[in-house]
Amino acid sequence: WHANRRRLDLEQMRDTFLAVAGQLNTTMFGRPASITSTENLRRTIYSFVERQNIPNVVQTFDFANTDTSTARRVQTTVPQQALYAMNSDFVANAATALAERLGDGTDKDKITELYSLVFGRLPSEEELTLGVAFVDQMPWEQYTQVILMTNELMFID
Repeated sequence: WHANRRRLDLEQMRDTFLAVAGQLNTTMFGRPASITSTENLRRTIYSFVERQNIPNVVQTFDFANTDTSTARRVQTTVPQQALYAMNSDFVANAATALAERLGDGTDKDKITELYSLVFGRLPSEEELTLGVAFVDQMPWEQYTQVILMTNELMFID
């Protein structure tokens, strides 16, 4: 009946972005691809991380120490994580794919479909109004990126 709120870890966040964008490659087994490659659309568990040369994105999201046995990762929420979501090519590509995934129709129809895909619910009237105002001034790719960065998606209640 009660669980503490927690942020998605890097693997969960990356897989979630790929899944809602309709890009997730669920192929099992095979050779891993670099976790930093924008062409890597497989589940993050199949990504390659070199232990002696850990990429910055992995370190930003609390990767476990590779030199010792780690039973549980430390969970932090730092500004660099939000900056990654705002500036990374990976998140921008996922936002673009998500925008392309939306069907034809009015802006309200697209926003409703977007909320259904990302959150599994319908938007409130206020969310619809704010969304329509946003896409009147900015491209859909930016709106979908904003939706991908919301706390509702990034945290588990």
